Amino acid sequence: MEYHYSHLVDPSSYDNEGLCDGIPLRVHRNSDLEEMGTIRLRNDWNFFVGPLPITSGGSMGPIYNFTSVTMPECRPDRLELVSYMVELGFLNDDSLDTTKVPEDVALTGEMVYRRNEGIDKAMIKDRKSGEGQILANFAKEMMSIDPERASEVMKYLRRDLRVRHNGIKFKDFDDFLEYRVVEDSGSDFLIALSVFGMRLTIPREEQQTCFELTRPVWAAAILTNDVQSWDKEYKFTQMQDKTDMTIMTNGIWVLMKQHSIDIEEAKRRVLQKVKDFVAQYVITLEKNKTRQDLSLDSRRLIEAMQTLSDLQLNRIKNGWPSHIVQVQPCHLHGTHVNGAEGTHISGIETPDPLLMEHLLDLDHAVIHAPARYIQSLPSKCIRDKAVDALNVWLGVPEADIIQIKQIINILHNASLMLDDIQDSSALRRGKPSTHTIFGTAQTINSAGYQIIQAMNEVRKLNDPQCDDIFSEEMGNLYKGQSLDLFWTFECTCPSIEQFLKMVDCKTGGLFRMLAKLMIAKSSLTSTPELATLMTLIGRYFQIRDDYMNLTSSDYAKQKGLFEDLDEGKYTLALIHAMGTAPEEQERLLRNILAQRRILGKLPLDHKKLVLDHLELCGSMDFTVTALEKLHTAILKEIEKIDQEYGQQNTLLISLLSTLKV
Repeated sequence: MEYHYSHLVDPSSYDNEGLCDGIPLRVHRNSDLEEMGTIRLRNDWNFFVGPLPITSGGSMGPIYNFTSVTMPECRPDRLELVSYMVELGFLNDDSLDTTKVPEDVALTGEMVYRRNEGIDKAMIKDRKSGEGQILANFAKEMMSIDPERASEVMKYLRRDLRVRHNGIKFKDFDDFLEYRVVEDSGSDFLIALSVFGMRLTIPREEQQTCFELTRPVWAAAILTNDVQSWDKEYKFTQMQDKTDMTIMTNGIWVLMKQHSIDIEEAKRRVLQKVKDFVAQYVITLEKNKTRQDLSLDSRRLIEAMQTLSDLQLNRIKNGWPSHIVQVQPCHLHGTHVNGAEGTHISGIETPDPLLMEHLLDLDHAVIHAPARYIQSLPSKCIRDKAVDALNVWLGVPEADIIQIKQIINILHNASLMLDDIQDSSALRRGKPSTHTIFGTAQTINSAGYQIIQAMNEVRKLNDPQCDDIFSEEMGNLYKGQSLDLFWTFECTCPSIEQFLKMVDCKTGGLFRMLAKLMIAKSSLTSTPELATLMTLIGRYFQIRDDYMNLTSSDYAKQKGLFEDLDEGKYTLALIHAMGTAPEEQERLLRNILAQRRILGKLPLDHKKLVLDHLELCGSMDFTVTALEKLHTAILKEIEKIDQEYGQQNTLLISLLSTLKV
């Protein structure tokens, strides 16, 4: 199996105590995306359900994050959503924390009742069901990305969300383990989630075989979890005043009752069984490399399952079982959680935060919020489609394609956030602009942070040439924007040549960047020269956008009626009119634009007057003619490259046809 999205961790940097010998530790290269999903779920939990469980550790670990290790080959474009679901599972589990007061047991019971409702429409409509709303939103987002694989995830999730009782009595340990693996491990759901995350296709006739082959890893995961959660489950059972302790569904307890042994001996035997199951799976993995009776994706899934277990959770979240120290969160920095004064955390001296070098990391949710908002708005994904179309010629590996798309989308959204501030735009894609919700200062800060994030993503391409491309084109983008802002502020009309140069820098910059990055990562020995094509596409895209702003009712709904005139932007049509109109008409246009500076925007009748003069000067027809010339030139450039490489780029031609005026 080829690994595209993760890297190996040096085995000498951690100690697995022999519990998973032969299982390598890999970490996803985009752990920041997992953190975004985790933080988003926690915010949603606070909003829809209530305060986080007081003992919640969640999926973010002190060194590595859970999903980044258990699903290291999850596609980056799906990692955030997968992590969102994983974190929901952790919060459900952590809500059973036995150190909480008895009232919290009632709350937990209510949550279990909610889980029993499943995710039926009745549950989704019930606004009191916070978790139901979270699951509904999760399902909707998954279905929009990949309906077929999402349906499988939701099918098994619905099945696994039914209530599980701690009241089943088992004949022996084998009977217990069979029940846990088949009925109580969530294995089908987690396999479906992995298939979704990795975008695998598992033939129906091979699905049962995949499950059977992965049984040892699920057994190992279950037993490791039993050791980890023993204290919590035992105390929770005591809190419920259970007199019949035989109903505990935990491997340690089953062995204690079956063999009349104490807790420590039962734990030792459970951990030995973990080692045995892992050893079995290592043999399965070795055989899997040469199997011919399974599809490639089935074999990829079997290999991927080696990390999808709570074995990895212990590495990340709690250390290995012998290292787990339970600290009751009764006091925090000298103050009890109920407000009473104190000086310790469960008897442990609390360090003075003023003198601590390493404090808890700041929450990233605030700085990501404006960017997440604009990402949520509807988009035609033109740049993503352009990347896919160019790859017909360039043959860039899929992992790099995903990375380049992510870079371009981060930069595009950051530029939109800044553009809306600089242009005083109230609407973006038919919704309130980001700065009207989060404030100008916070939006600027978030946009700047996104640009740094994009730079970090470029570095992950591991190519100095890509770093130079990023730096050069980002510089061009800012230079182009500076001219656009200068002409607007000074009410100075540029020449058509100056305008086109500004467009080449500002709009063409991102198109050239994506093309250059793709060429740098191309697997081909010879690649086409795309600079001219990208410059022409950038010009077409900007001039078309300006034209549609003046003529399209759909654009008016998305951005506001004739918004470019409110912003005082000099478009190709306006520049043509200013340069060809008689002196009296030109003076009239200048006076109207001057009023925009005084009023902050133009009244509707002033806008209509400007449009009348643009028509009189033939400027709208001039713009249409310019777009037709550009369209023809782009098609010729595509045809030239097609002939040179012997492959017709129908994707790019199709994309261009959707933009034709």
